[in-house]
Amino acid sequence: MKKLFGLSVFVIASLVMLFMSCKKEKIESPQSKDQVVQENSTLEKSINHNNAVNNALIEIYSSSDHFNDMAVAPDGSVYAVGQKIVVIKNGQTLEYVAPSPLFSVFPVSANEAWAVGNSLILHYDGVNWTSKSVPCAGVLCRVWGYDGQIFITGGVGIVGYSGHVGFILQLVNDNFVKKAELVDASFLGMNAYNGPNQLYIAGSYMSPADHVERPALFVFSNNSIEKVNEIFEYNNGNSGNRLEKTPSGSFLMSTTDHYYFGNDLYLIGAGINYVRTPYNGSSRSLSSDGDKLLMANENGVRMTYKNNLNGNSTVIIASQNCFDVEYINHKIYILAMANGQWKIKTLNY
Repeated sequence: MKKLFGLSVFVIASLVMLFMSCKKEKIESPQSKDQVVQENSTLEKSINHNNAVNNALIEIYSSSDHFNDMAVAPDGSVYAVGQKIVVIKNGQTLEYVAPSPLFSVFPVSANEAWAVGNSLILHYDGVNWTSKSVPCAGVLCRVWGYDGQIFITGGVGIVGYSGHVGFILQLVNDNFVKKAELVDASFLGMNAYNGPNQLYIAGSYMSPADHVERPALFVFSNNSIEKVNEIFEYNNGNSGNRLEKTPSGSFLMSTTDHYYFGNDLYLIGAGINYVRTPYNGSSRSLSSDGDKLLMANENGVRMTYKNNLNGNSTVIIASQNCFDVEYINHKIYILAMANGQWKIKTLNY
């Protein structure tokens, strides 16, 4: 499921109220001793295993341009957005100029995708990216789709301050319409149970009682949005970031302090107490396939199981500064940075 990790960019961008742009344009493509010996042997095996895994990583793209999000379509087409747009499909790598920094991308296939950033919505038809009308002022944060429906989260005002208004847009008859908004809230990642008519959103809520921004879970249904849970452990301004479904009908929600330093992971849902999992500090980005849950951070990628969150995990990729991870069709995709270069790598798993 999808994700944004360029939250520092989002915070800066959200300081200014941005207004809609209705002009359409096309973006044309142009890139003891026995014990010590045994311990050392075990360590050596572990190092060799990690090196073997990392050697199996295949780099498919590299650039000095900054990227905020990566997503993979069901057919294996790879999209990345930030300072520019990259599409990797059918053995080709296509690069496009982004009119302004983009925060999020949602791919439908090799021939269709959506991207958002600041006050910009872009649609990809397999050849060109075309801008779409934005129905309201504000900063657009994430784009996501489910059962043929496309949704965008955004907000107006300064994140972390009273009065910030979170909103959600939905594509209706080829145009985006603002469907709902909530004061003192901000919205980021999305996921769904029971179809698009019950859309859950990770974000934050500032309580009027103490004016502290805390991670929260919201639900959008019947053209209205409400807060269904809030994590009260935080007192310094944090937000929910990503959502992954669990077999029990709840969600795993990663949190962030907007500057990449918060990578905690909670089990949360409507009508249940939230639970801090043993994987705090591991969850800059999340992805899942069936019961397998992949967690990425500055040390690489670890794997555990959503139905047994006991603290155990397996190192899948080591020594990679990962900002995003996708797991689809038995293949892992990572967006990582090393020596000033942003890289997209794959691993069959």
